[in-house]
Amino acid sequence: MLSSEYLNTDSVCAWLQQLFQNGGHQQRTDVGILETKFWLNSHQINTQQDNVFAPKDLYDDYVNYFKKSTSSASFAGDERKLSERLKELNKMGKIEFSAPRFARKIFKKLTGKDGTIGWRFPGIDQIRKIWVDQIWDGDEEGAWGSEYQPEDKVVPIRSVESEDFVQPQFNKKVEPDKQSVTPTPRPEEQFLTQDVDPYEDGALGDDWDFDDDY
Repeated sequence: MLSSEYLNTDSVCAWLQQLFQNGGHQQRTDVGILETKFWLNSHQINTQQDNVFAPKDLYDDYVNYFKKSTSSASFAGDERKLSERLKELNKMGKIEFSAPRFARKIFKKLTGKDGTIGWRFPGIDQIRKIWVDQIWDGDEEGAWGSEYQPEDKVVPIRSVESEDFVQPQFNKKVEPDKQSVTPTPRPEEQFLTQDVDPYEDGALGDDWDFDDDY
C-alpha cells in the first residue's frame, strides 16, 4: 500500500503522520493549557524518563486532530479501538508500540498522571525512521517536507535539559594514595549512559508488571 493510501484511508496513520512530523502530541497541563509534549530521542530515554504516555492524553490528541483536520480519513472508535489499531500497526512493523502495566508510582514518575497502563513508544528519531521506511518507502523528504531536518523537532528538549540541568558540585577530592575511596560518579554516568533496560524486571521497582491490558 502506498503512503497516500494509508494516510487518506487510515485515520490512525493520518494522525500519526502529523504527530511524528510535529515531534510530539498535544496535551493539557494541570492548569488546562494545551501544549505540545515533545517526545524524547533514543539517547534521552533512561530509567528516569521515557516515551510513556497516559492513553487518554494520546486519545484526546487523536480526537482533536480530526476536529481540525481536512483529511479524508474517517474518524471512528474509542480509546480501546485506537489501542487495537496501534497494536496492529506494531505487528505489521509500521511502528513500535506497547501498552505495559506499571506500578502506580512508576507511572506517575514517567507520565505525571495517575494510572497504571501506559502507551510506550521508542525514541522519536527511531520511530520516524521506521515510519519513513515502512510508509514512505525511505522517502524522508516526502514524509517531512524539503526543509525538514532530523534535529528540528527535538531541539526544545535538548535546550531545556542543557539550560535547566545544573551539575551537582562534588567537593570531595580523592588523593592518589587513598585507594579505598571510590570517586563519586558523574550524573551523566549514573542516569544518561548506563546500560539499563527500564523495562527489565525490578529495574524500576519490585512491583513492576509488564502485562499488557489493552
